[in-house]
Amino acid sequence: MAYYILNLKANKPYPQTAIGRVLLIDSIGVSPGVDVTLVVNDAEQRVIPGRRGGFKYVAGYTGVIFTSPVDCVLRVFLTMNEVDLGYVDGVQVEVTGNVGITNTALNPVPVDVMGATMTATDVGINNDNANAVPVQRQALSVIGAEVSVAVGVAAVSASNDATLKRIWFRNTNAVAQIALGASGVTMDSPIILGPGDIYFEEDGAGAHWYAISDTAGSTLVTLGMK
Repeated sequence: MAYYILNLKANKPYPQTAIGRVLLIDSIGVSPGVDVTLVVNDAEQRVIPGRRGGFKYVAGYTGVIFTSPVDCVLRVFLTMNEVDLGYVDGVQVEVTGNVGITNTALNPVPVDVMGATMTATDVGINNDNANAVPVQRQALSVIGAEVSVAVGVAAVSASNDATLKRIWFRNTNAVAQIALGASGVTMDSPIILGPGDIYFEEDGAGAHWYAISDTAGSTLVTLGMK
């Protein structure tokens, strides 16, 4: 590993002969940025402008040319071996552009909790008869009128009110069975009401319900609540 300390003059290219495959800038002193040009077999490659401390480049080279816009002291590794710098507390790092910080449970951002002085009196809230906390009243549920639906051996609409919170279905027939479901409901539906049976629904009360019977002329009574 070779570590170089180079005194660069303003706008004057500084050629450094070195055979390696790793270039790592340690620091650039007071320079705002150093232009780096790799040389391979006496042929200059493209210029990498404005590099700062921590810049690392991995590629084979036989020389490097450094150029700074101001006088500065450049410290740089030119080596065949891999080099990594471990920063310690107190080191300042220059970052160009915005850096996003994500604070998650897996990668929490540590923070210091500072002491604080309360400037307001603590407030206690008691909800009792003497100190009742006002609340907004909610509208009471409204039960609608009973609706009789004629059901036959073909599926018919039994209920279609998206505002319903709950609904009851009752088979009023003495012998007929009634099935409930979607528009294509058949007597194989898992919801079958025998004579006098009542079915209560609150999860899907506002859905469009259909009914079918195994007997023509059957009647289904519905009762909805909003």
